[in-house]
Amino acid sequence: MITIQLPVKKLILGCIRSSRGKEICGFLLRDDAGDQTFFEIKNLSSNNFSFFISDTDMQRLYCFIQKNNLTVEGFLHSHKDSLDLSKEDINGFSNSPFDWIVVGESKFNLIHRVYYKADFKISQTANTGERAY
Repeated sequence: MITIQLPVKKLILGCIRSSRGKEICGFLLRDDAGDQTFFEIKNLSSNNFSFFISDTDMQRLYCFIQKNNLTVEGFLHSHKDSLDLSKEDINGFSNSPFDWIVVGESKFNLIHRVYYKADFKISQTANTGERAY
């Protein structure tokens, strides 16, 4: 089960507040001692309700992980109004090797929901072709 340690919650909350309403994204990482860190990645999206990550930033992440002997606990991004995965999120999540963590702010606290790859199932609806989680 993925939980977020208090110092990392405070860091993520600060990132959300400084983003001026734009979604933040990054990776929750853990070292061998069990300590976590948040590796923020610049969101290149031109709107506030999505994210786009460059290949260069992903390479930078992998170098950081290798250099510091870290493991990825999950890909993390923020939502303003809901912890639910959007249709775009479901598409990205289904093609990602990582568990996903959606975070938000509620009454000055960080809230989050974890979506585990092992629990993910995509169903096709007969008439609409929409994908459901």
